[in-house]
Amino acid sequence: MTIKVALVCNRLSSDIASNLSQAVMRIKEAGQKNADLVCFGEYAFQGKEADDYEKDIKVAETVPGVITSRLSELASQYSLNIIAGILEREREAIYDSAVLINHLGEIVLKYRRINPQWHGLNADKNQYRQGDEFRTTSMPFGKVGIVLCGDFFDDSVLTMVKKTRPDILVVPVAIPIAQFDPAYGKTPLEKWGTYKREWTDQAKNLGITCILVNSVSDEEKGSHSGGAMIVSSKGKVLVEAEIGKEMITYYEIPQI
Repeated sequence: MTIKVALVCNRLSSDIASNLSQAVMRIKEAGQKNADLVCFGEYAFQGKEADDYEKDIKVAETVPGVITSRLSELASQYSLNIIAGILEREREAIYDSAVLINHLGEIVLKYRRINPQWHGLNADKNQYRQGDEFRTTSMPFGKVGIVLCGDFFDDSVLTMVKKTRPDILVVPVAIPIAQFDPAYGKTPLEKWGTYKREWTDQAKNLGITCILVNSVSDEEKGSHSGGAMIVSSKGKVLVEAEIGKEMITYYEIPQI
């Protein structure tokens, strides 16, 4: 028996309604193709400005909220599970969060990014905040955990991950490969190759099947480069989505 995973590299624009509408289409497609788990990137529908609190607080949403409610409807309708990054608002504070919604439409896991590098060092700590815990949840296909982007390379976060030992670790990211340091390579493709090697080494170090997914966006929303992959617990790339392209990639992994 296998688990069919859909990795969605969606197009992220400044129009949240349009972003969500496109995501709905992708989820419906995944449902029609009998996917078990649909994964989106970091703050996949809202994006994030460059520490512009006045803009970010307007697009950030509570959890549950409008976005998660729509995702819950679709998860229930198509009997699939969804993981997606959400720019979360709690009163006047903003968190870089992600949720796991099960096939019944229930939010069964919420994770808040722990590593603070999703915002600048000078950002107001009362406005941009971090989480402090890593949890897992048991699904029909195994124990699942979520970390966000830079958390995957944060030793303090990985210590928590190793203690709980999820079967699958999903890592929504929002990365602009083209803007990476020249040490990664001369072209976006070379830089992606270097990043991919770092990523596979980390998955092997953890000994966990890891899933990465990134949105595609223009400069206004962070120049996210797209790209996705599933890496085995032995550090082998099982499937990969090409960077720079809006697409959905499917892969069936053995049930844990």
